[in-house]
Amino acid sequence: MAFVSFGEVKPLQGVMLRLAGYGPVEVDAGRDLVLAQDDGDYATNVATGAAQLRKLTRLDHGVSLADWHAALLTTPEFAWGYRSRPGWKAVEAAVVAQIERADRARLEGLAAAQG
Repeated sequence: MAFVSFGEVKPLQGVMLRLAGYGPVEVDAGRDLVLAQDDGDYATNVATGAAQLRKLTRLDHGVSLADWHAALLTTPEFAWGYRSRPGWKAVEAAVVAQIERADRARLEGLAAAQG
């Protein structure tokens, strides 16, 4: 799938962006994923991403972006698809930025309470 901000991304990458707090929007140039600015929308995106990841991988790392990121990088079954080009560099930068976000633990707590 192609997104304005990330280019061509694989399904696993798109779901990780959802777990990172990004949500879908329609823009003039096509589909895009944008970082939610509202805590409620952010938490909903995180909860949705976690549910989709559980379904895709049959793994469960809750809503922890850092744990999912590490697991997908180190699980041979998923590592190639997660690190696939051309979208990998943009996806990795977005995921790492959200892992390092100062209020990520609080937002993950809100997401965990949703589902």
